[in-house]
Amino acid sequence: MAKLIPAVALISVLLFIIANASFAYRTTITTVEVDDTNTQERCFRDLRGKKFRACQMYLSQSSSRRSTDGKVLEMPGEKDQQERHQLQECCNELKQVRDECQCEALQVAVEKQIESAQQMQREQYQEVMQKARSIPSSCGLPEQCQIRTFFF
Repeated sequence: MAKLIPAVALISVLLFIIANASFAYRTTITTVEVDDTNTQERCFRDLRGKKFRACQMYLSQSSSRRSTDGKVLEMPGEKDQQERHQLQECCNELKQVRDECQCEALQVAVEKQIESAQQMQREQYQEVMQKARSIPSSCGLPEQCQIRTFFF
């Protein structure tokens, strides 16, 4: 009987590890650092329910659009123009939000984009984060935003 207890405990631990391993690749942890809790609460209320679709669309545009056989689907100039237009629409969305809430709005757009992408690959995640970090300076926002998400 004494030998049975450690064996059952070991099997339980192994089952727990196996069960959690299947969900590890889809886990996203997001943190936002904000100094003023009143501002954070106000921003949270202001942004509730908003999706920032133009920003999501801009973030979702891959730097290389190719078909399954490797052929380029768009002409480079056409893609650049479309991407610039999408960035401008994203800037417009962010500028409709109070200055102190713009970083939180961008954070919402990033989170929504990551959530909507089914089984996002690490390269895609890195591309989304790189684009997200460049949006504040591209849009002329008053502050630099710290976009923080973790992709497993």
